[in-house]
Amino acid sequence: MISVVCCLPVALSCGDTDESSPGDVEVGPSDTTDVPAAEPDSLADPGPEDLAVPGDDHAAIPDANPDLDGSAADPGLDGADLAPDEAPDGRPEDAPDPADLPEPDPGPPPPPPRARITVNAIPDPMNGTAPYTQNGGPPQSFRLRVPTRGFAVEVYRDDGLAPGPDRMRLFASAPVRAGAEVLEPGTDIAPVLGCGLVPDPMAGPSDKALVARCLVPEAAFEAASSVTLTALLEGPDGTTGEPDAITVEVADLVPWLDPFDTPDVWLVTLSRDLCEHELLARPDGTYDILTTFSPSGNGTPDLDEALAILGLLSDNAAFSQAARALFLARVREYSNQIFGLDDGGHPTPWGVPLHLHFEGDPGAPDPATWSEQAGFSMIALGGDPKPADIASGIVGRAWIDWNNQGVEDDTILDFGVFVTNIVRQALRNPLGALILHEVSPLDGTPLGEYPGDEQFLDPDFDPSTSGDPRLEQRHAIFTTIVDFATLAVAATLCHEMGHSLGLVPDGPPPGGLFGGVNGLPFTDSDAGSAHIDTPGLNVMQTGKVTSYLEALGGVPRFNELNLAYLRRRLVVGHATDRPVRGVPESVACAATDPWFPTR
Repeated sequence: MISVVCCLPVALSCGDTDESSPGDVEVGPSDTTDVPAAEPDSLADPGPEDLAVPGDDHAAIPDANPDLDGSAADPGLDGADLAPDEAPDGRPEDAPDPADLPEPDPGPPPPPPRARITVNAIPDPMNGTAPYTQNGGPPQSFRLRVPTRGFAVEVYRDDGLAPGPDRMRLFASAPVRAGAEVLEPGTDIAPVLGCGLVPDPMAGPSDKALVARCLVPEAAFEAASSVTLTALLEGPDGTTGEPDAITVEVADLVPWLDPFDTPDVWLVTLSRDLCEHELLARPDGTYDILTTFSPSGNGTPDLDEALAILGLLSDNAAFSQAARALFLARVREYSNQIFGLDDGGHPTPWGVPLHLHFEGDPGAPDPATWSEQAGFSMIALGGDPKPADIASGIVGRAWIDWNNQGVEDDTILDFGVFVTNIVRQALRNPLGALILHEVSPLDGTPLGEYPGDEQFLDPDFDPSTSGDPRLEQRHAIFTTIVDFATLAVAATLCHEMGHSLGLVPDGPPPGGLFGGVNGLPFTDSDAGSAHIDTPGLNVMQTGKVTSYLEALGGVPRFNELNLAYLRRRLVVGHATDRPVRGVPESVACAATDPWFPTR
């Protein structure tokens, strides 16, 4: 069944080898032991004739201070005045040099750290190694289901430190096929799986403690209801650390549960023209946008109208053309990064298997030819939702296609990425209005119309050398738009596309990906059906729970569960359940915060 979902943010979360020989992955620094300074022998005992004072039975040390009558003692002693058996550094000549002393026995090295194992880099709270709870209720067990076509196994140091000299060993409770050979349970399978520090550009921060990543090939495991994988770390002396284990199901990725039996083709359209917009001043100094829907359009793409209201486009045609191209290039760059695509929007070995085209690209599909048999999906960039959704702050909407079984048209009225509503929310915010006032087409000077604005298009331009404070201010506004408005649009685009690719199925794994499950201890809020709000700026949270200050730390990303599904490394759903495509269900999610972070 298809349902419709609105997107998230008005900003960032839409509407979101070292080659190691097998089995020899090293972890942790080698052991070192501080050598305590050796105690020097006592100084040679000077003879009594050197220290005795006539008529006194006590040893005396010559007084180096002035005599009471004001005369001084011998002011200078050189090496010749030292006792003949005393070295210049005060150590007796016959005493051993501490550097020559044997190092003390450091004792046995500490055992290796505890291993932490998971599949597809999924954190422990979401991988089934422990039950989950809702609102502190009873524990509920679950398991992940991995495909026979292959998946990843990761082993980390449990202490979170970088890897060192320890060896990782991996065992399975089921036979493992390696070519013509079958390895029985109890055999270390790390060498045959080529486990090592295999890089993954889509991996999260936990990779800093990665000991080994094993890419399990197709048919290594047969389908089974329960397979336990156990990892441990072994030190150079043969001692082992505490093991860790994860139990998963293994199943065939049947066609009706396979989101990408072939790579998807997507077209982002830029020419939608269903609205006419008017910028209005509000009494409090902020702005509003009046939208009139016109099915025949007004001759200007809705996207371009929103960028003009933002102040990025102006009557300077040459500047506006270049600024628009830069804006879209940055949206494309962020989107490719989120999906793990190359610069041309094509699949990579580690990314989501889809091709992302923008309208007008060489070889891009023609939107006029779309049909359910056309072999591509499309989504519009630009415009506004229906009036009720404008008031609710909706910034995107798309069809939900569980397990991505068909193609979608997310360009019709009330679908797509509503760039105008993203801009509207920024202008309604006092800080956003204050920042954009300088370039407002209503009572400011749009970008491209002030002398020197054209320099902004040069990435090497240094505004501090201009000697014009106003030009510096305008450059800061230009940079903010190019850096953060584009990220808001790209995150919303990827969020809406995520829905049409099948995210986020409700319920726990293996049937769902925790969409719509309330009261989870590992989520920041209850995001509602088809969404999830895990910590950090993840693509499939809603705008109403997005903290845009997180955008300063990097680009939003799909959480590990969602990414594993998109990369075909999880089987989600049940083999007996065939998705039904039918009447859409509308789910609203408002975005309430502006995309201008405080610098």
